[in-house]
Amino acid sequence: MKLTTEDRNRIKESIGEKYIKVSIRPEGLFRYPAGVTGLRALNYSPDIIRSIPGAAPSSFCGVGNPFTLARAKRNRESSCRKVIFLEASAESLPFCQDSFRVVISNGVFNLTVDKARAIPGVFRIMKPSGRLMIADQILINDLPKDTKARVQSWLR
Repeated sequence: MKLTTEDRNRIKESIGEKYIKVSIRPEGLFRYPAGVTGLRALNYSPDIIRSIPGAAPSSFCGVGNPFTLARAKRNRESSCRKVIFLEASAESLPFCQDSFRVVISNGVFNLTVDKARAIPGVFRIMKPSGRLMIADQILINDLPKDTKARVQSWLR
């Protein structure tokens, strides 16, 4: 089933609305625990949780959220890790071919509208001997047949 440009825009808008809220306070917006409770539920070591700088643990929701980039950059400043944050679309990754040995995707592909375009892009930017690590949500029921119902249920 092919989605129209309008459908794609509606999905992206819905995702944006949800994740603006998530960037402020993730609790209660997911079917799983978020914040420090989520870190504990995933069995992160208390030492690791304590070592995470600033308010970062309270905003943990298991996904990379473009609306938290400013917060992530502030948290990076209080740590000694060498990290770069860049907002980009999974459907059009702005990196050269064979750039990375490891690509980690956490909660990205379930929110990506054009998965058939995004996944080959990941393999394009990975070195030939690279590794891809994915943690994501999967659909366990059938997709709605009707396009309108599919678009409306995107973030269920």
